[in-house]
Amino acid sequence: MMRILSVLVAALGLVSVSLAQNSEAKSELVSVQAVLKSRQPGADGKETLSIEIIMQIENGWHVYANPAGDEIFVPTVVTVSGLAKEDVTIAYPKGKVHRDDTINVVAHHYEGKTVIPVTVRRPLADGKPDLRPLEMSVRYQACSDARCLPPKTVKLTVATAK
Repeated sequence: MMRILSVLVAALGLVSVSLAQNSEAKSELVSVQAVLKSRQPGADGKETLSIEIIMQIENGWHVYANPAGDEIFVPTVVTVSGLAKEDVTIAYPKGKVHRDDTINVVAHHYEGKTVIPVTVRRPLADGKPDLRPLEMSVRYQACSDARCLPPKTVKLTVATAK
């Protein structure tokens, strides 16, 4: 009897480990990456970098656009560290319109693959391009039609060395 009980406890332990591993694998519903597309020196002493934030959102899930359409939703926000606000331009796509008749609001969200273009103007260092990596972050909230996960912030580093 004790042997059967021990086997059952061990089997339950394996099942719970397996379930934990599966939920861990499924926890990344949104992948985010930053890709440097181009760099152009400017006559004004600043270099212009074109970067794409690429979000891949799992089917059945979405993140809210920026603007999201209503203040109750958490919009996707991209930030670039260490630069003046006027040196960063983020061209958020409009997003898909969704009307929720239950709470009578309209929301804008991103699904599938979403690309957010970012333009950064960065001062030259001694007349040369600044080759230090750029630090960025993307804050978003993943939701399905049934539930929303807590907001998440992903930190990204964009290599700018040639």
